[in-house]
Amino acid sequence: MSCVTRPGTPFMDAVDDLIGRIERSIPASFTRRLTAYLVGGVAVHVYTSWRVSKDMGIHFPQRIIIPPGLVKIYDDQGQERSLAYDYNYGSFIALMHPDCWDNAWEGWSVGRIDVRVVSPTDLCVPKVGRWPGNDKEDICALAASGLLDADTIEQRCLKALDCYVGDTTMLQYNLRGLLEEIAKCSPSAPQA
Repeated sequence: MSCVTRPGTPFMDAVDDLIGRIERSIPASFTRRLTAYLVGGVAVHVYTSWRVSKDMGIHFPQRIIIPPGLVKIYDDQGQERSLAYDYNYGSFIALMHPDCWDNAWEGWSVGRIDVRVVSPTDLCVPKVGRWPGNDKEDICALAASGLLDADTIEQRCLKALDCYVGDTTMLQYNLRGLLEEIAKCSPSAPQA
């Protein structure tokens, strides 16, 4: 399992604050450790320290009750920002590779919660399903950091599409766009 170092940014302090509030809401009598998987913009920030997100996408494989109203206001270099827990995130509706949780990178702990981060490759897979501006920028930031291999991502996405129910025409079109974005932003890309 690969490991990732938690960035020392105000944004990550806000992420840990929300995770800590979830952890403190779990009864003390529950002594087992839990695992949380960071996805989306939060995971991209972990790998690149690039953009900050307004919501925290997180997956818990355990069934836990998330406290209502999880929002953190924080200061980011003199600018007030907010981070909210994404109550609408569900890994069951996103295009995901079936092994993405097993391949997540080991991170850090917040109390009884061990934080893992979906691998850079597996972060690309659900982006094929949406592909708006933020997703393109995320892919470019990951590629520019040398964290993406187009062939590996193509294989992961095609495997995920095998598990998908429905018409995949648009997803395959988006996959071509994603692979073009990686080629354009990768450190080995020809400079114009």
